[in-house]
Amino acid sequence: MAIKPGSKREKFITEYLVDRNATQAAIRAGFSKKTAGSAGERLLKNVDISSEIKRLTVEQTKRTLVTADNVIRELAYIAFSDIRKAYTETGELKDVKKIPLGTARAIAGLEVDELFEGVGRERIQIGVTKTIKLWSKPDALVALGKHLGLFKEIHEVTFTNMADKVKAARMRAKNAATNR
Repeated sequence: MAIKPGSKREKFITEYLVDRNATQAAIRAGFSKKTAGSAGERLLKNVDISSEIKRLTVEQTKRTLVTADNVIRELAYIAFSDIRKAYTETGELKDVKKIPLGTARAIAGLEVDELFEGVGRERIQIGVTKTIKLWSKPDALVALGKHLGLFKEIHEVTFTNMADKVKAARMRAKNAATNR
């Protein structure tokens, strides 16, 4: 069964491609908030819808050139950047055009602060401070580590004996009756 233009299903597909959140996509597509979770899950299992999402994702990847390889490469630039490559041998910040590509891509911002002494015509520049801010190296390392499966979440599950629960409930009931 094809997806009808202008239908809630078509809107769901469009909205799902925004953030890959099936519940929110269902809500934005006009499904009930109350049942959006199950509706989104059901819609993603639909063969026509999942095929259309895959087709549009391939088109989007070609159009935007955003691929898993590109994302991982950018994370690697940040994770393995070396701040020393942004500076000259004498400790001066290099001209932006001379900072190596990998280091430049790890830079989140550059701030220039000109220092002056005096006022009016007497004012003279006495220095310049250039500060660079890098993207978070720990965040990039964690993202890469998760991608590589280096971090395994451990979920602790505690089982309690049903007989113990019943016994404790009876004791609470007995104590409540005694305290009346």
